[in-house]
Amino acid sequence: MTMLAIPEPTELVAAKVGTLCASVEEWAETADDIGALRDAGHKLDALAQYLAATTTEGTNRMRAAKLRLEARVGILIGKAERGRPANGKSVTTDITRHERSDFRALAANPEAVEAAIAEGTDETPVSRRKVLAKIEEARQVRADLTAIAESITPRGVDPAVDTERARRRGALVRCCNDITATDPADWVSHQGDRFGNRQQVIDAASDAHEWLAEFLHITSQQEGGTT
Repeated sequence: MTMLAIPEPTELVAAKVGTLCASVEEWAETADDIGALRDAGHKLDALAQYLAATTTEGTNRMRAAKLRLEARVGILIGKAERGRPANGKSVTTDITRHERSDFRALAANPEAVEAAIAEGTDETPVSRRKVLAKIEEARQVRADLTAIAESITPRGVDPAVDTERARRRGALVRCCNDITATDPADWVSHQGDRFGNRQQVIDAASDAHEWLAEFLHITSQQEGGTT
């Protein structure tokens, strides 16, 4: 494998940062030497620190390239397996347990990595910490949505299987709620001369109103698991 040439910090021209980073990222896409990737990442880190202390121009681009290298390392490390290294490969000893966890998270969440990079600027460059925070935020949102979905799904209903049944039942409950929210006398008065014996219709509507209210009450108890 061809070794990647990365200049020393004092040799770097800010205007060439984009070209350098693009070359590094292209090389990393097919690189399978974790040690070489780590070495390249350390050099990019040194360059980013130099830029931050001088012009700051290109700092975010440099940090982005380093993150993509770390994500590549995460891919090569693979998922953690108890008792032996992932994929049967030995892991470079200078990678700590926390770093392995971080790199795997970067590899598993490329959208979060790219979103954080896009939000970064040379004044406030992207960092691994910011990406991991974005990943955790997305995980928490998914967990909250799952909890909400489970809380409103009736017992014994599998949304993937019973979608149509749930839709029809939901429509019925909404219709019943609309009816019980309407005063029977008001409903009859809006019908004009459609009914001959208005009081009889009001009484019948009142009976239906009470029945539907009881139906909704019983249904809510069943969904809540009470008797």
